[in-house]
Amino acid sequence: MTVRRRALVALLVAGLSSGCAASTSPAAGPAAGPAAGGAGVVENCGVEVAVAAPSRIFAAFHNGIEAVYALGAGERLVGAAYLDNPLLPQFAGQFRPEREQPAYFPEEYPGREEVLRLDPDFVVSGFTGAFTAEGLGTRSELAGIGIGSYLFTQYCPTADGEGQDSLGANDASFESVYGDLTDLGRILGADAAAQELVGRMRAASPTPGSGWPASRTGRGWR
Repeated sequence: MTVRRRALVALLVAGLSSGCAASTSPAAGPAAGPAAGGAGVVENCGVEVAVAAPSRIFAAFHNGIEAVYALGAGERLVGAAYLDNPLLPQFAGQFRPEREQPAYFPEEYPGREEVLRLDPDFVVSGFTGAFTAEGLGTRSELAGIGIGSYLFTQYCPTADGEGQDSLGANDASFESVYGDLTDLGRILGADAAAQELVGRMRAASPTPGSGWPASRTGRGWR
């Protein structure tokens, strides 16, 4: 894992551990109201994602996996890949790979066919590599077979299925983490849980000027 990847995971974990006492029960249905990109749609890294409360989620990488649990959607997690650090204690008891709850692939992300056998209707990834031809396929390819997706915005690629010209151009601030949790919560039908979680994180997180970035590039579509 690169230094930047470690830093981004640390940013999310720091926020969750400082502000999270998330419910472990299934979250409530999606709240009414406009979403970026149109009614019932969230724009994520240039991809329009339907607000559809998926029922079978596959999550890749530590930040993706932990976010699903933090939003109260752990019971819908059918597969997970590549935890490079222990889960926070409040989530660890729900993660039972020995019972395939969820099915767990410890070596990066598994092959596309292995994931499709789990019959997910949604894929969450903390990093870009999952959504490439060498990974699980591009996000448009997954959408073509009825699988929605979400990518943490700190790793938005230059185009679907590609890498980044410069990761430094992406927002890697606390605000970007709050935005991801808000948007992902809305997509998962956990809007109220996301708002509560972000509120606790804001209350517990360092303020601008204390050594953590507040916002660098911003989120123009929010």
